[in-house]
Amino acid sequence: MRSALEMAAVPHWCDAGILAALADDPGAPSAERWLRLAELPVIEPYPHAGAGAGRVAETSRLAIRKRLAEDQWARLAELSGRSAHAFEGDKRPMGQIEWIYHLLVADPERGATELENLNRSWVSVAHEAHFKALSKVLAELGAAGVLEGRAAVRAALVVAEQDAADDDDAVGAGGVAEELRQAARATGDARLIGDTCLLVGDAAQRRGDLTEAERAFAENLAISERLAGQDSGNAGWQWELGVACSYLGNVALERGDLAAAAKLFGRNLDIVRRLAERDPGYAGWQRDLAVAWNRLADVALERGDLAAAAEAFDRDLAIAQRLAELDPGNIGWQEDLADTYGQVGDLALERGDLPGAAEAFAEYLGIYERLAAADPADDGWQQKLGLACSGVGDVAVERGDLAEAERMFRRTLDISQRLAASDPADVGKQRDLAVIWNRIGDLALERDDLDAAADAFGRDLFISERLAQLDPVNAGWQEDLGISWNRIGNVALERGNLAAAEEAFAEYRAIFERLTKLDPANAGWQRELGVAYGRVSDAAWEQDDVAAAEEAFRLSLAIAERLAELDPDNLTWQDDLDEARDKTARFAAEERG
Repeated sequence: MRSALEMAAVPHWCDAGILAALADDPGAPSAERWLRLAELPVIEPYPHAGAGAGRVAETSRLAIRKRLAEDQWARLAELSGRSAHAFEGDKRPMGQIEWIYHLLVADPERGATELENLNRSWVSVAHEAHFKALSKVLAELGAAGVLEGRAAVRAALVVAEQDAADDDDAVGAGGVAEELRQAARATGDARLIGDTCLLVGDAAQRRGDLTEAERAFAENLAISERLAGQDSGNAGWQWELGVACSYLGNVALERGDLAAAAKLFGRNLDIVRRLAERDPGYAGWQRDLAVAWNRLADVALERGDLAAAAEAFDRDLAIAQRLAELDPGNIGWQEDLADTYGQVGDLALERGDLPGAAEAFAEYLGIYERLAAADPADDGWQQKLGLACSGVGDVAVERGDLAEAERMFRRTLDISQRLAASDPADVGKQRDLAVIWNRIGDLALERDDLDAAADAFGRDLFISERLAQLDPVNAGWQEDLGISWNRIGNVALERGNLAAAEEAFAEYRAIFERLTKLDPANAGWQRELGVAYGRVSDAAWEQDDVAAAEEAFRLSLAIAERLAELDPDNLTWQDDLDEARDKTARFAAEERG
């Protein structure tokens, strides 16, 4: 019985068949022995794994494994090998997780490779709960210190990826990511190095360091191109190449380099489309194809090409709908569908299609209401529910139904305040709260309630200042702070408080001057700086400081001209230039008057 308990403690759960495999003695009376073992208080029922399954209580299980690892490593490795063999044929996600868990101990090199393959195959099809379960058992191996080399780095990478998905601490994530990249380089595994580069780049992008993000993603792209070139028939490496293009395209999009973003996203689309055509029955490629269309839609939106954006979103939505119907229990696909409806709603609003926007946001809201009701403790779904409410509120604003807009925005505010209060250290939740206060301020402006607008924007500014002080090198939070100052300045200008407006717009301008010096290639920040100069010009003009107004406007116009020349196909930038030229004419007319 002591020996049987020891064997049963190696896996996370056991039954008569698994115990027989671990004993490696088909003739042993395993069923009888399991029944006797299951009567011990240390064995807990585990029906989730099947009828008759049980598991050794966690504290006891870990203690037994620790003793084996320290005193009888050969026996632990042997039992792990038998466990891996027993679970390899179990194609349920829980079975595959258990297989990898034991394989990493029994055969680390093969375990590292199979973990890489499993993680890749799950990216587009697995439920989030499966990734969390995989991360949990890999973290257990890492804490036990039983892994080395490629196996240790690959396991730690999967854990770090899940941690990054659950946590907004980009600074801490960056330190872990760089340590893993250095460890990966020591193994000489090119694919592992490339995957750690993605983690490094993601952490850098989340803290607003687009230069470092681009450098890391470019290194991964070079590795992916080399591997894909070595074996064009390797679907996994072709997929990795598409992923590499997509990550780099995201940085280009955030920088406002829309031509580069379109090229990279187009390359990703070509790769994924070939994979999907090669294996139409594999849902993972279909989901990746939907994501690729989504990325191209984002570029089209930024360019102001609403027709191209609509076409791309239609393709994305059609795939998302098919997948969600194929597996209604796949929460990830339900979220994909909901998020696509949200984007379709935003586009419909942009086009002035209020019925289309209302329909899309109703679908968006309906899905997240169901998900949030199913698990009220899931903060992520609560956050998405808040966003969906905001979308419905935006439609109400455009329809002139300000009471309905107020109701929906207040619903979002209630969610955001509750989440922010539950975890004050979660900067993402704090930022969400700032964003909804900003939305409420805009609504107050629609009602000409300048006092309410000033209060809401002041709350937004307070949070934005705190976040910017918390991490001064986070360019994204600096950007948020600049935009908050712009809102404050707008209200002051409406109130006729020209000194306050001038002060707020000066802060707005100073922040984007600093950001554009950090990254002169960031067209998004250049455009925002142009807007800031325009607002400074407005405040100076209202104070009859014609010289200051014309100087600030000259800088704003120069940026608009430069961006319009940079990408003549960007309708948004062309509209900016037309607006700036109209303002030039108005200035001239008023001076003559």
